[in-house]
Amino acid sequence: MKSAEILTLTQPIQEVERLEELRYQAMLNNDTATLERLLGEDLHSNAIADTKLSYVTFLKSGNVRYQQIERENVLLRVYGDTVVVTGRILITALIKSEISFIDNIFVNIWAKRKQGWQLVHWQSTLITR
Repeated sequence: MKSAEILTLTQPIQEVERLEELRYQAMLNNDTATLERLLGEDLHSNAIADTKLSYVTFLKSGNVRYQQIERENVLLRVYGDTVVVTGRILITALIKSEISFIDNIFVNIWAKRKQGWQLVHWQSTLITR
């Protein structure tokens, strides 16, 4: 593989890594304006089938306040104009006035669009012990 080809592959990874961090910081700060930019209109998540609108509306309602988010074993793979991010996520959140500790594995899918990279899908699965 030529160095130009390697550079082309690492650029999306670096950009999506930055956007992933920005998204998690926006979640912690309840920064819905940033999330609205980062999330695709056609966003789909989890079994409850959140959309961009339903997720942002839920955050704006104050029913969830993320307190801590840690990621482990994060791996990014580039497939053309798509980046798939996998890993484990540990979240502490106040959900409807009740503290929740969430331990999930996840898959995030980012797509490059005319307005830039957007998160178009995330799926998380609870790790049971």
